[in-house]
Amino acid sequence: MNGTFYFLTVTHHQLRHDPALLAAIRNTTDDDQPLGSAPTLSRFENRITKEELARLSKLFVELFLESHDVAPKQIIIDVDATDDTIHGNQEGKYFNGFYDDSCFLPLYFFCGDQLLWSQLRSSKSGGAHGTLAIFHFLATRIKETWPDVEIVLRGDAGFYSPKLLNYCERRGYQYIIGYSSNDVLKKLSEPVVTASKLFFVDGGSQEALRLFAEYDYKAKKWNHARKIIVKAERLPDGDNPSGKENTRYIVTNLEGNAQE
Repeated sequence: MNGTFYFLTVTHHQLRHDPALLAAIRNTTDDDQPLGSAPTLSRFENRITKEELARLSKLFVELFLESHDVAPKQIIIDVDATDDTIHGNQEGKYFNGFYDDSCFLPLYFFCGDQLLWSQLRSSKSGGAHGTLAIFHFLATRIKETWPDVEIVLRGDAGFYSPKLLNYCERRGYQYIIGYSSNDVLKKLSEPVVTASKLFFVDGGSQEALRLFAEYDYKAKKWNHARKIIVKAERLPDGDNPSGKENTRYIVTNLEGNAQE
């Protein structure tokens, strides 16, 4: 068409009478038997209740439990949120500074590649909103079926909260949660960060280098010290012989080697 683009606008009213949709859904092309109107679809969409949605969400964990013939010794539950960009002026639309866009912020819980929970949320609240309540439900339900299973919760720093750590410790669950840096942690980790820089330079600055260390640390809002693990990483950075620093922290109650 010599570079000319043509746009076709189709209304919902026209689609109700579309012969292809009628044939696929109703096995007819008689447009005297149209598909649902906009008001009909709207009533259908808004008829479902929050309680019904919650019951549907709980199906995921039931399918997960049924997929195992033998109870596992340990499961790692990953929690994460992601952006779902909003197009148009939808209900629940808010601008999220982290994603630099208007979006929803769905919350997900996975065990491996199996989905345990999926919940659509507004991005008005923080990424960790609702995490503790949902994890409580999942862990409790899993323990009902597998009383001896070891449950490990894993998430990035966006899901850190003292309440979540306290809950896991009271219930006997383990956790690996990202933790944001601060002046105290920077001072504690200074020796291993410096060492990573020296080894990186000595090694030729061509490959990523990682060193690990751990220490007890007590934040102001904690009633006891917890284990902090630091990953002192150096990444190749063009002609910069010192590389790019990428120091990260996690808080955990897992025992064993820091790198592991």
